[in-house]
Amino acid sequence: MIDAYHELCPDLPKIKIWTKERLKLLDARIAERVGDGKPADTIGYWRSLFEEVAASDFLCGRTKEPFTAGCLEWLLRPNNFPKVIEGNYRNRKSNGGRAHD
Repeated sequence: MIDAYHELCPDLPKIKIWTKERLKLLDARIAERVGDGKPADTIGYWRSLFEEVAASDFLCGRTKEPFTAGCLEWLLRPNNFPKVIEGNYRNRKSNGGRAHD
């Protein structure tokens, strides 16, 4: 999963240390999504999510606002993850996109 993040989100910081706290965040998001019937226990789910993150100018710091998602840990935080999967950070000019289920 970390390899997929590095591959698909090159504009975001690389993971150098995988801590127990980060693993807890990931495990919690997987459990939540699997509980909702989503295949979050597969690499395909995460690759799709990271593709959406990489396409977001806002999350990757390609806008006038001085912001980037920061790192994988930011994406996995319980306050941020729902916004990401609901498509809140999609580029406004794109049409036809759908939220990541």
